[in-house]
Amino acid sequence: MRFTVSVLKGMTAGWPRGEDAHTIFTIGNACPFFKAVQHATTEMLRWLLQGYRLDMVSASILMGQHACIEVGNVFNPAHTAVCRIPKSVIPEEGT
Repeated sequence: MRFTVSVLKGMTAGWPRGEDAHTIFTIGNACPFFKAVQHATTEMLRWLLQGYRLDMVSASILMGQHACIEVGNVFNPAHTAVCRIPKSVIPEEGT
């Protein structure tokens, strides 16, 4: 496996973020599972607002139409959720 780590000055992240060839994704971890989903989706919203400079309405509509929630882990003690959005639906100007 190969991966690259980048430091983006002036941006904050409360939960892990990443991207692959086709999607951007955020990860939340908590128990119960709905809290993990909440962390992952809140982080995705923050990323769309800060990194892609979308306004709240546009980011919310984009997430409502395209966000996919994946189960990463449901074993004790905490659960992991991943929120993915296809890069193809995100405006290109951004970080």
